[in-house]
Amino acid sequence: MKKQILVVIVSVFMGLNAFSQNNLDKRVENNVQAYIARVEGKITLTKEEKTKICALKKEHTIRFWILNRDFKDKPELKEERVKLNKQFSESIRTGFGRTRGLEILKASRVEKEKKNKEK
Repeated sequence: MKKQILVVIVSVFMGLNAFSQNNLDKRVENNVQAYIARVEGKITLTKEEKTKICALKKEHTIRFWILNRDFKDKPELKEERVKLNKQFSESIRTGFGRTRGLEILKASRVEKEKKNKEK
């Protein structure tokens, strides 16, 4: 009887773990696709460039979320995010060359809506 209960508990735990991993993969993929769509909205990319950007952004996103988890509620979080973002920018520039890398980084920026202030 004890073995059956233990097997059920372990099975449920493994199922939940697999589900959460699948959910994480979906979130990462959605984030990467949104990034690529934002870049493609401003410049054209070849298949090779898309593949390379996808790999770099996937790694960056996973590391970003791990960083948020590890440094949650710590004052070093902002500093560590800046370091990680600089590493990502550097990897884009080295992977695509300086000029093309800068084009991609510029195209990837989120445009904030300008507020029209009426006086």
